[in-house]
Amino acid sequence: MRLLKLSGWMCGLVIGVSVGLADAQQGAKARDRGHPDSSSPVVKADRIVEHFMKEKKVPGLVLAVVRDGRVVVEKGYGVRTPEDETRPDSDTLFYIGSLSKAITGVGIELLIERGKVKFDEPIGRLVHAVPKSWHHIPLKLFLAHQSGIPEMATAKSPNLEATFRAAEDLPLQFKPGSKQQYNNFNFAIAGQVIEGASGESYLEFMTNEVFKPLEMTHTGYGQTDPNHSPGHYLRKNGRLEVIQEVAPKGGEYAIPSGFIQTTLGDLLRLYRGIQQHKLLTPARTQEMLSPVTPGMTGTPGWFAREVNGIKIVGKDGAASGYSSQFQFVPARDDAVIFIMNLQGQGLGTTALANELLKEVCGLPIPIKH
Repeated sequence: MRLLKLSGWMCGLVIGVSVGLADAQQGAKARDRGHPDSSSPVVKADRIVEHFMKEKKVPGLVLAVVRDGRVVVEKGYGVRTPEDETRPDSDTLFYIGSLSKAITGVGIELLIERGKVKFDEPIGRLVHAVPKSWHHIPLKLFLAHQSGIPEMATAKSPNLEATFRAAEDLPLQFKPGSKQQYNNFNFAIAGQVIEGASGESYLEFMTNEVFKPLEMTHTGYGQTDPNHSPGHYLRKNGRLEVIQEVAPKGGEYAIPSGFIQTTLGDLLRLYRGIQQHKLLTPARTQEMLSPVTPGMTGTPGWFAREVNGIKIVGKDGAASGYSSQFQFVPARDDAVIFIMNLQGQGLGTTALANELLKEVCGLPIPIKH
């Protein structure tokens, strides 16, 4: 498998502006040239995104906004590579970090629907190699970050087997199901469930059963494509550092948790697949988008929140020099999806998603400035 090699470039920033100008006409038929309709979804999105990118020093970003089931914004801003100043588009390849977990959640629910695994099944029956103290924990708690297992994603083990051995003598962090604590290793386990139940590798199963049926032809791992965007870190001194290589530590078992590559176009296809029940029945979709434990927000792969009586489901990602957001309102068929080629502390991607949901989709979300 080839890894994506990203060579260094001098960092630059070009903010792309694409505003439709109304033709100047006489009388009441027209607006003055250079003054586009400020109520246009694209104009609203441009204003919000361009301000964010300038403030946060984001090289490039791709955005889609869906309102009432219709894509009202789908465009790229800035540059995909500072070297040639090419604007990213719906087919530009990015890594999406932990948004991968939401995609993995779709694969797990598909196996549950087919009767291959059970939502409440103890993980020891599905992944025999896990430490004995984990055996009784039901699958659903791993999917919602409520398992209580120690965070092993940062362990310096050379492979999954060594990681399990290292975890054998470690205590659980809390009683399973008693609280919610984000843990990347939960979805390394979810990936192993997919492999054990399907008899295929994680990528083989996801490609054959999720990506191909939804026509997500640019989604996978380790892909090379001329239309790709390298990741960047924003250092404390304000300097942008280009990521030279993207590879999961310890091996491919980390792909389900944070190393999927995809495009904006494919994420829109995923969204449409979820909303139109192209893979999962309405009942199974409802399970995937609902909190596993009352009073907590974790769902199988996602997080659910309620704002002014409106249920919003979403997942973000930040890894390998990239950041992503996928927030949607199932009942209204509204969504905000974006990926950017920058990772750094304090970016505020959830705040950006909230502002777009409010201003472009019209959701009554309080915005803090």
